[in-house]
Amino acid sequence: CLMPPPMFEGMNYAYGFTSNPNYYGGLSVIFLAIACGAFLFARSFTESKIFSISSLILASVLFYTSLASRARLAWVGCFCLLAFYLVSLLVTGHKDLAKRAFILLGCLFLTLLATFFFTDFIGFNIERTGGEIASSEVSYDIGSQRLYLWRFALESVPGNFFTGVGLDNFDAVFFDSPRWNPDMYWKGHCHNEYLHTLATQGVPAFLNQVALLALTVIYSVKAVKRDSKSKSNVLI
Repeated sequence: CLMPPPMFEGMNYAYGFTSNPNYYGGLSVIFLAIACGAFLFARSFTESKIFSISSLILASVLFYTSLASRARLAWVGCFCLLAFYLVSLLVTGHKDLAKRAFILLGCLFLTLLATFFFTDFIGFNIERTGGEIASSEVSYDIGSQRLYLWRFALESVPGNFFTGVGLDNFDAVFFDSPRWNPDMYWKGHCHNEYLHTLATQGVPAFLNQVALLALTVIYSVKAVKRDSKSKSNVLI
């Protein structure tokens, strides 16, 4: 792994073909969402049992590797995508998919148990998070300094409301801050896409980004509610 976190030295973790396990954690959640959708809605495309079983196995493997990446935000991603699918089933009213949803959740739960009992991936992150919360410098340590970065990003907004601090110039949120000194920690990126846009490009760009996402969700939900069984809407 090209850029492993120093604390992972000597440990096993999944990073795929990426340069950092956090990158793979994010990718594995995206691929997990696709695999879960393929299993849940397989009958909209094919009656092949091999396809259904393969997508279920793939979802379980991807869930495992998201945990094996040791990326804690991958946990949040996994929870959100499962919540999304449960809500989607309620919105579309697909009662016939309830059985498949229970099978999927059951397999993922068994994967979670196996990971907990046979690896240190879950225990390591629980202990790591507990140590950060118990730290005397919790506002700095929590989330591997993520909260610290986000605070500087938000503090920079009032003085750079319309244009931000500039593209590829995130480090300016530290260097331009009145409470900054050269001995303090800084990063060239925010570790949060939305806050990064807000800090580097300003409020208008941030609102544009959020609006595009909101419109995508709104139009997609409307399309699915009109015809939840069409192949094109299943892909949505």
